[in-house]
Amino acid sequence: MPLVFIHGVNVREGEEYEQDMALRNRLFADVFFKILGRSVPDTAIFSPYWGELAPTGSTDNPYLPKLDLKSLQERRRRIRALLPEATKKVLGLSSNPLLALAKSGSMEEMFDLMVTVAHEDMKNVEDGGKRMKSLSHFAYESTKWRQKFKGRKQQLDWLNEIGSDEELLDRLQTEIKLSPAEFNLRASVNIQEWIRNRLALSKERIKDRLEISRERLKDGVDASRERMKVRIDKLKSMKENSRERIRARLELSRSRINKARKIARGGAKAAVASTRKLTTNVAALAISNPARRIFHAQMSAFIGDSFFYFGSRGERFDPGPVPSVCIQAIETAASMRTQDDPDLIVVAHSMGSNIICDILSYFSPSLEIDIVLTVGAQFPLFADLDMFPGFSADERPIPKPDAALNWINFYDPNDFLGYAASGVFEDIIDVPFSSGRFGVTTHADYFKFVSFFELMGRTVCEVLEIEPSC
Repeated sequence: MPLVFIHGVNVREGEEYEQDMALRNRLFADVFFKILGRSVPDTAIFSPYWGELAPTGSTDNPYLPKLDLKSLQERRRRIRALLPEATKKVLGLSSNPLLALAKSGSMEEMFDLMVTVAHEDMKNVEDGGKRMKSLSHFAYESTKWRQKFKGRKQQLDWLNEIGSDEELLDRLQTEIKLSPAEFNLRASVNIQEWIRNRLALSKERIKDRLEISRERLKDGVDASRERMKVRIDKLKSMKENSRERIRARLELSRSRINKARKIARGGAKAAVASTRKLTTNVAALAISNPARRIFHAQMSAFIGDSFFYFGSRGERFDPGPVPSVCIQAIETAASMRTQDDPDLIVVAHSMGSNIICDILSYFSPSLEIDIVLTVGAQFPLFADLDMFPGFSADERPIPKPDAALNWINFYDPNDFLGYAASGVFEDIIDVPFSSGRFGVTTHADYFKFVSFFELMGRTVCEVLEIEPSC
């Protein structure tokens, strides 16, 4: 069962891309495919990369207007709106955050957070590949283990028997039947250290901002002094009978300088106060990326990559560079089909959904893909705007491309770039996934949740009418 993953916008090669792809591929192999009852080698998972073909904008977003928040309270409100729900529940808990999250949220959230923390700990380590396989195996085994509970009440009854995170990790290590040599939960899932690292990073970034504030204060005062000096020189050159006017202007200059100093000092004091108050309960993500900056960073990448793709996608028998890369990967994956395992799956995220829509309706309609899974997709919006040459928006509902035997579209209701398809297309199944996240990171983080791979696997089992393996 070969699989092709077509990525979306703002994806560029580098360490972060490699780490994210490694985790995603392992979770496809060890969670998604195992739920389907299939054993798929790493060589059967393809990730065509087209990010290098797209344009890259300035890293400092010079086109953004300055963000002027009226009060610290308003700043906190906006910052908290960016934080994932899981992170909100963990921040401020001095002890046993995993247990508290499982009780107040869900076991799915707890395991998703555990995998996230363990994945962060694996970056830049020599045996990262081996540990990644152990992590994905743990993710699948935890998915199987959760099936023993028949409902939320049984989960809470089990959790209420546990008094601490340490005891929780020990119980999970035993019940999920993983040896410490295979995957050591105590060593890999250090939530407290994870929180401390983020708070330390928050303090460092606030310190940098405070230093910038001080530099601006100094520059402002120096500029005021220079302007005052110039004015004094001009006033000295005036005639003797203008002394009163000179004195009045000097007083006005001093008054303005004093006012500027007070404003600048007030800004510096506010920065110091925010340092003391915010570093204890705000994640690094929120500090380093104010709401508008994060939103526009994603939107600028989305707009830039979208314009690039639609402007260079090519003609019917002459596809552009991006669809060509993806078509080649799909054809290679299709050649790996066997009689025992004849299904081909394509997963397309974000802009990838538009690419696969073009491929199946316009560039290569003769391709046959057994299952298309679109995630956080915009193709329903662009189809409604009549931006696909392979079909007309005048026909409603728009027929699903024949090349896709089955098409399932996943979206998070809080994802501002993910759209439902069933209102525009015929025979495309919409499946919501609630990550519990709010803000702009929702769109990028689908493939960081073990629970999402589980949802995809179970949905495909239902569509293909096969019994899930767990």
